[in-house]
Amino acid sequence: MSVSLNLDSEVNNAPQYRLACLLLAAGEAKRFGSAKQLLACRGKTLIERAVKEIESAYAVTGLSGARIFVAIGAHHQAITLALKEASFSEFVTFIDINQWQFGMGQSLAESVSHISPFDFTHLLVALADQVALQEQDFTTLIANSIRRRSQIVASRFSVQMKHTTQPESQSTQINALLNKDVIGAPAIFPAHYFPALMQLQGDVGARKVIQQSDSVVTVSLPNAAIDIDTPQDWQQWNKTNLET
Repeated sequence: MSVSLNLDSEVNNAPQYRLACLLLAAGEAKRFGSAKQLLACRGKTLIERAVKEIESAYAVTGLSGARIFVAIGAHHQAITLALKEASFSEFVTFIDINQWQFGMGQSLAESVSHISPFDFTHLLVALADQVALQEQDFTTLIANSIRRRSQIVASRFSVQMKHTTQPESQSTQINALLNKDVIGAPAIFPAHYFPALMQLQGDVGARKVIQQSDSVVTVSLPNAAIDIDTPQDWQQWNKTNLET
């Protein structure tokens, strides 16, 4: 879905659109084995990179100065130390998640509980490890949300899933990669979904709220399919993107 970006008049004439972003970076990164949030991508950590792209999208859509909340937890000390000298704007705030060990849902619920008293009308939920996302992707989401304010605006992308079958006539299994369509983060939620986000538990993230809603706009964002879960993911990303 494409939306033109001549939004300044719409934003200026509708001050009730108050967007904040929650960047989730609280996980243990068990499959990666270390604090993947601090991986360096073209001289910036994944957290710094994501913040920069989101702030650029804010500027393009006429929302300069909108807040960004970064949720950290498992690697709090390492992240705080590593980013001590980072040049974040005054609009970036870090949230310490106390119960990060209970999963993404818990981290999301704690974060939204912290954010909801600030009277924002919309919340962009993004993941620090979606390394391919760029300003244009966030701009597209925001543009759609500005024009469809009562609806969730979620990303739509395809991921490859391993599928194993064993025909009755054969003794060996057949492995194949199948494309699966996914609707999920990054996504923008109107404030009336905040209570549902605050009820999330365990490893169930914002996708549950999206699936339970009958008012969702989906935007094709192929870049959202790329996230960093393992060292192999990071090696592949570097090989195909950073070395060219």
